[in-house]
Order: sequence, then structure tokens, then C-alpha cells
Amino acid sequence: MTQIHLKIQDQVFGPYEPSQVDALLKSGQISGETLCCVEGHGLWLPIWKYLGHDPQAQLDSQPAEAAPEEATDYNLNWRDQPATEKQKAKLCHFGCSWDEGITKGQASDALTECSRLYPDLERDWQNQPASAEQIGHLKALEAEFEPSITHGEASELIDEIEISGSNAS
Repeated sequence: MTQIHLKIQDQVFGPYEPSQVDALLKSGQISGETLCCVEGHGLWLPIWKYLGHDPQAQLDSQPAEAAPEEATDYNLNWRDQPATEKQKAKLCHFGCSWDEGITKGQASDALTECSRLYPDLERDWQNQPASAEQIGHLKALEAEFEPSITHGEASELIDEIEISGSNAS
């Protein structure tokens, strides 16, 4: 039977059966963007890529009971966690300001709206040079890429490699 591990803030939980992960996802305790690894695959990908759930569908989910087993000590509701530095950087790119204590969910909602309202700025963000983190990830994946690769191209290439790697296993 397939066993799935979850990675949340560099801490690994599990293994869980797919039905348990699906229940956590549907309850809003984890998001479609939570990283997971199917035993034997070795790749950490967002859950929705394995289970086929669109992470945007989680935006309206309601909190539910705690996750099973060891994850009960951890707040798995990603929307309530502090916004990431990457989210804040992209908000700055759009010229947005925010209140202290902005959450991942609030930042995600704002970024979705900014991308919709300002497609040119979104395009500029995607066309900027790839980040050092992306370049490092591509090198770790042993990917071939041009030195001039953009942020958007790097994101797509990383996704493509990781998806094809998970499908090959």
C-alpha cells in the first residue's frame, strides 16, 4: 500500500495512507502546497501533484479536528502560519504593503488578486532572473538550463522534472 510522508517547516510527519492525507487536505489542516514524498520515490512535491487536488480549492476550507498521530502537536493549517519572505518580496514587487503578522493565507489571497489585476507586473516577476535557490535546485536535479533562465522558466522546469521523476517511479 502507498505510504506518504509530509514535510512541514523541515519536519517530516508520517507515514500516512493516501486516504489520511486526503482527509487532512479536505479538512484544511494541510494545503495542496504541503510537500509530500511517496515512499520509494525520494522526491518532495506539493500534495496536489500526487493526489490531483487544486491548492486553490483549499482557500475556503474550514478548520477541523487535529491531524492523526504525531502531527497533532503542530498547527497544520498553513493559512494561519506567518507569510514567507518570498511572499513578502512578491508583495513588494506589486507595490503592496501589509500589516505586521500577515499570514500565508492572507498573502496568498493578496498575491492571487494582484496577479489578476496587474498581469504586466506578474509577467515582470516571472521574467526576472531565476533565484539562487532555483538555480541550486536545478543543479541538484542535474537539469540542463541556460545561464539566462528566468524565474518563471526555472519554476516550470523544476515542476516538469519533479513530475516526470515521480511518474517514472
